[in-house]
Amino acid sequence: MVTKEEFCVASDNEAQAILDFYHSFIGSEGCTWNEWYPAMEHVRMDIEKKNLFLVKDAEGIVATVSIDSDDQVDALENWTIANSKEAARLAVRKDMQGQSIARDMLTLLMEELKQRGYEGIHFLVSPENPAALASYRKLSFENRGRIHMYEHDWFCYEKRIR
Repeated sequence: MVTKEEFCVASDNEAQAILDFYHSFIGSEGCTWNEWYPAMEHVRMDIEKKNLFLVKDAEGIVATVSIDSDDQVDALENWTIANSKEAARLAVRKDMQGQSIARDMLTLLMEELKQRGYEGIHFLVSPENPAALASYRKLSFENRGRIHMYEHDWFCYEKRIR
């Protein structure tokens, strides 16, 4: 279980390690990332806005999640909660998967979004990512349809947090 104390905002000196962490997932089942996305510009922007959260252990980064500002995603007609933010770049180190860390990260992110005054959370997820889909169902996220964007098919998931 990930605790509030372990869930920390990423710092500038962690940017390269975070990008390397992201790139370690390229080619994994359900992963839509490639050598161009996520890029260092995403990491730096998230860090600058204090929107990138980590859990670490002695071996390094265990998990990441970001609050994203993607106008195209935010403008989708699928969303029903007006004052909502997108969760993005959720990843759990391969040797730590299957331990509810992704659900813990999303739960802590939802608490952070509540503190920032948001009413809901939404995100896109690949239909080919069964582990992610199972986690979101367990957290009672609602599927708001399927879209094609950024050269991929996505499910649109959303949840009211207040």
